[in-house]
Amino acid sequence: MAFFIPLLMGSGGNAGTQAASVVVRGLAIGEVKLGDIWRVVKKEFLIGITVGTALGILALLRALILQKSSLLGITVGLSMIATVTVATCLGAILPIICEKLGFDPAVVSGPLITTVVDISSLLIYFGIAIQLMEFG
Repeated sequence: MAFFIPLLMGSGGNAGTQAASVVVRGLAIGEVKLGDIWRVVKKEFLIGITVGTALGILALLRALILQKSSLLGITVGLSMIATVTVATCLGAILPIICEKLGFDPAVVSGPLITTVVDISSLLIYFGIAIQLMEFG
């Protein structure tokens, strides 16, 4: 299981940072207003679920090929979908919250998103693993 932790954390971090960059840019040029949080989150959720599913399928195949374990493959695949989806939503929400609190979202978002997404990806991965092991 440890082999796939960097894959999940890296993919989640990349997705979250990309979403945050889009939102920070939107805030800076006036494309995104503080009241647009749910519109932005919905858009990023759809992107996250789509990209997460594609990456999840690839991660599942990688786990099946490298580890020859269907349970591990399903765990990694589902974790990838959930991690990327959560990361894109966090990447959309956190810059807007920073802006509302009076912090510069361009400065605060990167380190904050990386930390929160890293923690989230581990919780998601091990949570899914525990649930699947109970049934496996």
